[in-house]
Amino acid sequence: MTTTATATKFHLKAFCHAILWGFIVPTCFMGAYLKFYLMDKYYGTHTSLVEDLYSEHSCIDNVPNRYLQQQQQQEQYSDDAADSYSSSSSSSNEEGAMNNGNVHRDASVTGVSEDIKGDNDDGDGDAYVPRTMTYITSSGRPECKSKQRGDGSHPRSQYYDKEVAELRNQVDMIIGVPETQQYHPQIIRQVTMTFVSLGNTLIIRDRLLNLGGIDVQEMLWAYDEALKRLEVAKEIGVVSATPIMEQLACTVHSNKAEAYYMADMFAKSADSFSNALEERGCTLEARAKARYLRGTALMIQGRYKESAADYVAALEEDYRDVHFYRILEKLTRILFANESDVPGGWEYLNGVLRKVLPDVLTSVSVSRKNEDLRALQLIHLCLFLYNDQKENDLETAILHLKESQRLKQSFVIHDVDQKSLRAIFQQQTGVFTAEFFERFRSKNLFGSPSQVPVFVIGFPRSGTTLLERVFDAHPDIAGLGEHSVMQNAGPGIVDTIRKNPFVNNSKYFKETAVELIAEMYDRWSHQMTSLHVNAKNVKRPKHLIDKQNMNFNMVGAIHTLFPHALIINVARNPMDVVFSNYKHDFLGKDASGDDQDYTCSFSGLSKFYKDFRLKMEYWDRVLPGRITHIRYEDIVNDLPGVARALIELMDLEWKDELLDFHKKKHAVNTYSATQVRKGIYKGAVNSWKKYETYLRPLKNELGGFAKWDVVTNIPNYTPSFSMNDEL
Repeated sequence: MTTTATATKFHLKAFCHAILWGFIVPTCFMGAYLKFYLMDKYYGTHTSLVEDLYSEHSCIDNVPNRYLQQQQQQEQYSDDAADSYSSSSSSSNEEGAMNNGNVHRDASVTGVSEDIKGDNDDGDGDAYVPRTMTYITSSGRPECKSKQRGDGSHPRSQYYDKEVAELRNQVDMIIGVPETQQYHPQIIRQVTMTFVSLGNTLIIRDRLLNLGGIDVQEMLWAYDEALKRLEVAKEIGVVSATPIMEQLACTVHSNKAEAYYMADMFAKSADSFSNALEERGCTLEARAKARYLRGTALMIQGRYKESAADYVAALEEDYRDVHFYRILEKLTRILFANESDVPGGWEYLNGVLRKVLPDVLTSVSVSRKNEDLRALQLIHLCLFLYNDQKENDLETAILHLKESQRLKQSFVIHDVDQKSLRAIFQQQTGVFTAEFFERFRSKNLFGSPSQVPVFVIGFPRSGTTLLERVFDAHPDIAGLGEHSVMQNAGPGIVDTIRKNPFVNNSKYFKETAVELIAEMYDRWSHQMTSLHVNAKNVKRPKHLIDKQNMNFNMVGAIHTLFPHALIINVARNPMDVVFSNYKHDFLGKDASGDDQDYTCSFSGLSKFYKDFRLKMEYWDRVLPGRITHIRYEDIVNDLPGVARALIELMDLEWKDELLDFHKKKHAVNTYSATQVRKGIYKGAVNSWKKYETYLRPLKNELGGFAKWDVVTNIPNYTPSFSMNDEL
């Protein structure tokens, strides 16, 4: 017994040593080895990474042969690869790249080695704008060099800027290593995750700072590099051996889809979500989210039947996260557009609502968690829409709407801080005075005489999307969606003038104006790519529509940069527009990341609207006649007259397609998406009166602002009636 026990103990000890020295130590050593060289390279203490990194642990035998041929192909990004990320590239191919640090400015890649004359130049000063603000680094990584990234005031802005810079250094270092060395089974996961981390951090920063997808080319590049390594990992067996790697493939495709989404490239977004759903490692949670987001990308494109199929499939899987309840609200919008696109129509939706309501009520009574309150709030909103649209039961409908908004008030910031609004407004009025604009005019200090940008502003739900769609039907005009170039440039302009009011900042304004036009053409190019059109083969539009309702805050900054560009305010009956806001689900984030929605309470909504009106009155006072006001009611009652007057004002040739704008296939990412695809919809005029009895408190909150005497002031257009005629 003693001999046997001793032998067993000896063998067990030998086995443990074998495991320790044969697997655990080498694995830990490799992780430490990787981290050591990554950190040393990053801090500049190691200069021969290509020679040293992983040199003792080459896995040539594990790598498919075709990858052995790629070791020396990393020094410069190929033209084909560049086209997939920068479709606005110049078609010329110049010898010799101009280098600025580690940034290649080869015209064949970026089209910005010199100022390039615009296609629409007619001597009016628009001529020289770069084709793109995205350059290709020496490692092949696209990087947007735009300076318009906000004023740095966001509390986490510097943190994410630092994170992005560190990750860029790491991926640039990795790209410099021969690929065969990167594909070692014990290393490939860390390398892949570095690329994923870069893409993810860029997305988080974009959302946080509301950058509008400005770094999308770099995001897509990072995810493609990760997917390339995951493909190799599958072939050498790393993925099948590690469940987390299988899940990672699904995650990368989904994140790539979200990058396309935030850049308004919705067709490509839907395709990437489809790729995610095909991955074996796609969990139930990931599948539910991918179906929801793919359905939304399809709905934005007007592909309602496909969108509804995704939504219904997600509901049938019954994975009850927040996306499950948001799907219910999305389905109501498709039902409003075309009930036959949803199997079972309104009754199907009503059945789902009745099924899930008891469970949600129980969860709310037990936990009072925000996610449960959000779910119940969305259910009540859907029941409002069902009773309003399907049953025409106004009393039941308004009760559900009020309950929906009462619930939302319990978990969001919903009242406007008037002191903060007043302070922000006083900053603007202290800078943009009538005297300031006169001084700028007399000394010619403005940014650019370009008329390429057309800025469309107005209170949310006023009809700005409708006007943009009409414009976009003209072959010489392109709408750019919801992301405005002024969102990040505007605060910097105000700050520059405020700090140095007597300094000649003409150069700064001119450079900023040129850069913003380049960014607008970048976004147009992204749209062409999403439609599978190479922007190099299409004539550039003469006008680009920058539509962002909240730019009513930026009129002074817009005029400083583009004194000759159109600024159009779409004005709608005050009661119609505030009620339309109240009955829609707006949910955003404040600077601290907390949920906020000023439209879910009569008090917050009325203060928000009054702030808008006061600002519009101020701009009309210091810049008389500068803003072109267009009434929503004139657009829907006299589209031919309004459209002809606008096209004449823009000095373009009339096209009948403008009157059939709804027939053009185009992504529309707003609450108006399902309405504008129907064409002119007159049912929204005076829509508030249906609920007039219930809305008296809101009208009382507005006071004198419940009326607005603004009229359409397009030259050579006679408006049919004043704003107050409907009240």
